[in-house]
Amino acid sequence: MFFRDTLISSSSMGVSGSVEIWKTPKGDKYAVKIYHEKEAHESRKEYQKRVLFEYRLLKQLKHEAFFLPSKYTISWSGLTVSMYMEAGSNDLAALLRKQGARQFNVAENMCYWRQLVSGIAYLHEQGMSHRDIKLENMLLERATGRLKIIDMATVTTKKPALGIVGSPRYMAPEMASQIRYDGQIADVWSLGIVLVFFATRKFLWKTAHIDDEKFEMWSKDQKLEDLALPASLNNLVVALLTIDPEQRMCTTDLLRHSFCKSLPCCQGSKSCGVEHRLLKVSEI
Repeated sequence: MFFRDTLISSSSMGVSGSVEIWKTPKGDKYAVKIYHEKEAHESRKEYQKRVLFEYRLLKQLKHEAFFLPSKYTISWSGLTVSMYMEAGSNDLAALLRKQGARQFNVAENMCYWRQLVSGIAYLHEQGMSHRDIKLENMLLERATGRLKIIDMATVTTKKPALGIVGSPRYMAPEMASQIRYDGQIADVWSLGIVLVFFATRKFLWKTAHIDDEKFEMWSKDQKLEDLALPASLNNLVVALLTIDPEQRMCTTDLLRHSFCKSLPCCQGSKSCGVEHRLLKVSEI
């Protein structure tokens, strides 16, 4: 942020920090992610290595589903770090809430989902897993309306992945029940949860745990009769939300699936042909 720039909004990003949206005198907007201060047990060097992981990761990614950061700054004390990048829209959870049920457009949503799959599959090809796929971690690029995946602080290259991260509605059951798990296969589960929401505007359960009645029912029969999904989509959802991670499909198989291959998708300079309206309700 600079002397004449104007602060437009500020919001929390949960455990990692907060995000501020700024506007220059020329009207250009940019985002600043301000990481939480150094933990008491960390040295300045350890802290900066930890939080700059996201910056360095984004710098090396070469896929349109991710924003490229422009720079980072470290406070004079060395206790806080900020990362600068292009400002996107409000997150998709906020956009879909504001859009409302009457304007809910499944065809448009399927384009976004296919873009999401492309971005996550790219991460997997690079040997990474995201581990926190959710509507709140998706934005739209203001210039093009293309989907962007954000908050890379939970990305890992470890195999198996370690630790409980993510958000309960989207988390694969093994993420809460096991210390070690396949992060990429857990991502596939989250893609399934997002797919159902994009198709129905409903979440299947609050958490993939046996204490959740709806999840317990799913664990017994894997039926989605009350959602009235088309057979092709129903079969894919069952494959994505297979409880046994060893039997769940990977993103390579997902990209080859007939339903996924049939979806029109905006990519590069090509439009899917579906009118996209969601960006119009953004307040940023």
